[in-house]
Amino acid sequence: MIYANLTWHPRILNHTLGLLNVSLQMTNTTINRTIDLLVLPAYRGAVNITSNYTLRVMEFLKNITHNETNLMNQVIRELGITNRTVYELVNYTVTNFTEIANKTLNMTVELVQNLTMETPLYNWTNFAMNVTKNFTGTAQDVYNITLSYLNNTLPGWLYRYYEVEGMINEIKNISHYERLALRVWNATEYHVPKLAKYGINKLLTNIAYLGNNSIAVNISHPFNWTSFRSSPNMTERQWQIVLTQFNLVKALAKRIPYMSRHLALPSMPVFTKTAMIFGSRHVYTFDGRYYEIPAYDNGDCTYVLARDFVDKNFTLLSSQDTITLITRDAAIEIDSENVVRLNGQSKVTELPFETENGNVTILREADYVKVSTVYGISLECDSKNFNCLVNISGWYRNKTLGLLGTNDNEPSNDWRKRDGRNTTNVTDFVNSYEVSGIASCKKPPGRDFNTINWLERSCNNPVSPLCTILFKSDKSEFAPCFDKVKPEPFMLACESDSQDCSSRDRNAICDSTAAYVALCRAKGVWLNQTSECETCGDVDRQRSLNEAWLEDSKLTADIVLVVSKSEKMTVSGRPEEQLKNLVNNIDKKLEGEGIIDNRYSLIGYGGKRIHADARQHTIRGGIFKEEKNFNRGAKALKFEGQWGTDAFEAIKLASELKFRPQASRLIFLVTEDERSAVNSSLRIEEVQQLLENNGIVLNVISEYAALQKNTIRIVGISHDGYLISGKDKDRKYKLLDRVGEDYAKLASATRGSLYRLDMLMDSNDDLFKKVPDITAKQVRFDVEKTYKSCQCVRNADGRAISRCKSIRI
Repeated sequence: MIYANLTWHPRILNHTLGLLNVSLQMTNTTINRTIDLLVLPAYRGAVNITSNYTLRVMEFLKNITHNETNLMNQVIRELGITNRTVYELVNYTVTNFTEIANKTLNMTVELVQNLTMETPLYNWTNFAMNVTKNFTGTAQDVYNITLSYLNNTLPGWLYRYYEVEGMINEIKNISHYERLALRVWNATEYHVPKLAKYGINKLLTNIAYLGNNSIAVNISHPFNWTSFRSSPNMTERQWQIVLTQFNLVKALAKRIPYMSRHLALPSMPVFTKTAMIFGSRHVYTFDGRYYEIPAYDNGDCTYVLARDFVDKNFTLLSSQDTITLITRDAAIEIDSENVVRLNGQSKVTELPFETENGNVTILREADYVKVSTVYGISLECDSKNFNCLVNISGWYRNKTLGLLGTNDNEPSNDWRKRDGRNTTNVTDFVNSYEVSGIASCKKPPGRDFNTINWLERSCNNPVSPLCTILFKSDKSEFAPCFDKVKPEPFMLACESDSQDCSSRDRNAICDSTAAYVALCRAKGVWLNQTSECETCGDVDRQRSLNEAWLEDSKLTADIVLVVSKSEKMTVSGRPEEQLKNLVNNIDKKLEGEGIIDNRYSLIGYGGKRIHADARQHTIRGGIFKEEKNFNRGAKALKFEGQWGTDAFEAIKLASELKFRPQASRLIFLVTEDERSAVNSSLRIEEVQQLLENNGIVLNVISEYAALQKNTIRIVGISHDGYLISGKDKDRKYKLLDRVGEDYAKLASATRGSLYRLDMLMDSNDDLFKKVPDITAKQVRFDVEKTYKSCQCVRNADGRAISRCKSIRI
């Protein structure tokens, strides 16, 4: 370390004062240079870009009244221009700031050299300069030093998490904007004053007249309006113009929510913390601490998983078979089969569900129930793999307590009890959050369950070698996520489960592997469950992933109703009631033909708010159920959609359900109109391929004007063009006019039929007789004339499903 004793010699004082004076000059110069290099060009660039954008917006508004059909494309195009504008301005600021920083550093070094070279303090100053140079170097060195420091702090984490460097690197080279902005600014400085002067003169001479303490304004308008004391007198044509414009604005306002679903705008990723419970006793906290809890002695024992103890926005509870989220709007209970009940009721709540204020939504997606709220907490529960993922907003940092920890980035204090004291004994910790009040639910405090091997096992199952292979090997299929989610806790859980002697219907390692996959997906790394844990269920055996086999069809059917939830469906009746009657008649006919054990599923689309997209509707809490339960799902349909619908996404969702390999597969599309709005990225060829690869017959119930014009009472039309009437034997008559569009083409390609929606809504006896008859024929054709070529494959979510294609004999 170097010490220096300095006295205020007059020469030193003079040089010091001189240095301060020059420093002030340099500061003033830097400010001026900053304004010249950064502020003015940025301002000029902003003026230019804003002007161009304003002209585009004006042109856009002008076109609204003339061309409504291109409205959505125009909105998207203008928003794209806005996004590019913002990025260009950000890049411009960064580029100029870097240039200023480099130049300022060089000026500072040069100044110090000039001030000290000829003074007795030269040696001391030279030493200080060398130290400064060694510490700071160039602007790039300063950047590297700062970044190295920040990498170990929260700002560094945010920098990497939001990939700031990548965003900056993508935005380059806008020097042409500088030149363009300069030209625009010069032109503005010259023309704006002249235009302003001209405008004021025109205003004073043609519009406004100044008098003594008064001003009179003369404005031309097309109305007969002479006084503010009365309304304007307009002709019938003028009233029609005003009414037309008003209706246009009204229609535009209604369409905005629908258009917003199709806008892909850039957004900042939300900072969340994730915890989970999985298997029978595994807990992974928000701060990444893993531990096991003692087994439940009583199914009614209830524990607090997490609670917002500051704002009281939510409480999350867990018992042996349920997890319950309590918010300000609702209490949502989810059991191990993903059946949902609300507010303590025993009645099953059918999904999708949304509270009236929209603060809580619950969706069913395959094996998952997903709960989202406006309170910064969401759930994702997987009934197949026995885990629940809990996401909370970063705003709850150090605001939660419970078995899922403190959420303060400190795993060491995750075992903080309700009274605020930390403990090292898991039994003491778990007991503090037991809230049922049942005495047997609290474990003896003297027994320590801290270790993984706390369970007294009655056998000596060996640890599965797959635990090490999957969670430790660099060649593991899970290796891409090792740097995001530490695998060690899940390897411990895997080893513990593999030694569990309790009987299981599945591989013992699957709970821990599924949990790791779910957590990695939550962190942005897409993994699939290991193939050892993904199998396709069959009546005879479990089929392994990628296994192929031939399946003989049996006299049973899986039938999916895909229903439009447009408000037009309610014009002539109650569609939910007619759907129930239709399914009832179909099932009776099938049972009478010896086609038994039939299952039904329900998918809705085209509704309002959360019902707009294709959604799985539960039937008594499940996906496929018997006919006797179908009415429960149908009653939950809400027909409130106001815009044209597109069923392609809904048909795709239906085709990916878990059908039984031996069952005939049928879809009934019930829609108010043929494909009236093309809002899907899917092409008709892709949808047809999906249906054919899964051996699905598509039937369509819709409005077909061509079938209503015929003199005979037509119920529908078969895939080969023959009319279906209400008579015992259909007339062998082909309709010359083409019926329907895309949906009709898909029905014809899959040997399906078209039926009249108006007859369904009118509870027409002919339709309720012919639809079941033809459905039974379709099932028998599938059984007698085809066999199935099946393979166990992964669906879009990575889950194993049986894909069976019907092959004609």
